[in-house]
Amino acid sequence: MRTSIYTSHIQNGHRSSCNQAEISLLVPYHLFDAIVDCLHRDFATLQSVSTVSSTFRSLAQRKIFYEVSLSIPSSTEQPNSGSAEVLLEHLAESPHLVDYVRRLNITDDGYTREMNAFTMQGDDAFIHILSSFKYLSAIIFRRRSNGVSKIIWTNLPLNMQTAILESLRCLTVVRVEILDTIEDFHLQLLVDSHALEHLRVFDLDWPRVPPSKTSPPVQKMALKSLELRETTPFSGGKIFRFMCDPESVDLSQLTSLRVEMDPMWPSLIKETDAFLRKVSDSLKCLHYFRPRYARRHNFDSSSTLDLSIPSHLKCFRISTNLANNGFPWLIKCLGRIPPCSRINTIKLHLNLDMHVPSYTGDIDWAVLDTLICTLHNLRSCHIYIRTTTRSILRLLGGLLPSAQSKGILRITIWICTATQQSLFF
Repeated sequence: MRTSIYTSHIQNGHRSSCNQAEISLLVPYHLFDAIVDCLHRDFATLQSVSTVSSTFRSLAQRKIFYEVSLSIPSSTEQPNSGSAEVLLEHLAESPHLVDYVRRLNITDDGYTREMNAFTMQGDDAFIHILSSFKYLSAIIFRRRSNGVSKIIWTNLPLNMQTAILESLRCLTVVRVEILDTIEDFHLQLLVDSHALEHLRVFDLDWPRVPPSKTSPPVQKMALKSLELRETTPFSGGKIFRFMCDPESVDLSQLTSLRVEMDPMWPSLIKETDAFLRKVSDSLKCLHYFRPRYARRHNFDSSSTLDLSIPSHLKCFRISTNLANNGFPWLIKCLGRIPPCSRINTIKLHLNLDMHVPSYTGDIDWAVLDTLICTLHNLRSCHIYIRTTTRSILRLLGGLLPSAQSKGILRITIWICTATQQSLFF
């Protein structure tokens, strides 16, 4: 009946008389939401969509303000798009927007902070707006694209440190990411973040003196996923040891682990292997990332990570550059999968660089094909190949034919050109 009424309006040339209420009757709200969801991060289109009706405006605003950036105030720059002053102006006009923010990026100041009236005013605005976010689910410390320096934690005033820590300990915040943008921040400060489940730490400069620990926390930090990237063995060992502290961290629920580090330091490799054995009972997904620039180094056997792969692991992901000993290392890692393994998904992110002329002789896809097909529980193998030129496709002829015949293989080739094309097989 509703459809026939709407058709009648169109046939009689009265499309404009079909108001928003009638459209809402014809189309369920969740379909509007699905339509707007397809425009995620397309802010120009979202802004246009927000002018259609009040329904679309609300849906578009939830996407636009889902993630915002807030920069540490600096005394040497004018307020930018991520400054607290600019955000306060938006919220003064539309106070409801603060309830839409779920992810907050805290970015560096770009320069060395100098305390003056301008900085203090910015600090007050920063603290005010930070305390306004009531429904945050993730807080990310990251550098701005033009950032040249890191946040120095000890340089921040105590009231700003307190405001940041209170936000980190909010019961709605389940994810924290520290991405090469903050120095002298000890992870012990996160222990009181009782809701924290997902932690990502990349290139953290571990402070020499940790904060004093007067008594064990009331509740341990129970992580479900952990991502680590190390820069030096001096910080890496300390981070691993903190993660293994039974008084501070509960690893019994850890199901996902991503480890990315330079293989040049055997001490970190030993720490990684020991950590894997500690969490082997609960781990379901393991991702080891070998840096793309690994082709610049010649690694000996002592600096090759021999992963201890848990037998009940379900998803195993490896990211590596295939230059030099990259392919033999990949085969060695996959060869360590135990015969009784429960792995049903393997994801291989492989970087191919045409500047290395030895690929043809170094890469034997037949060996990988045979190894993949011996994994009895494997149901999906996704090979994601990143390259800079189409000529690399000549090396991919007949790639894993046995796996293809079993229907378990999917290949995505990402050609890094101006068109940013992807090819699917």
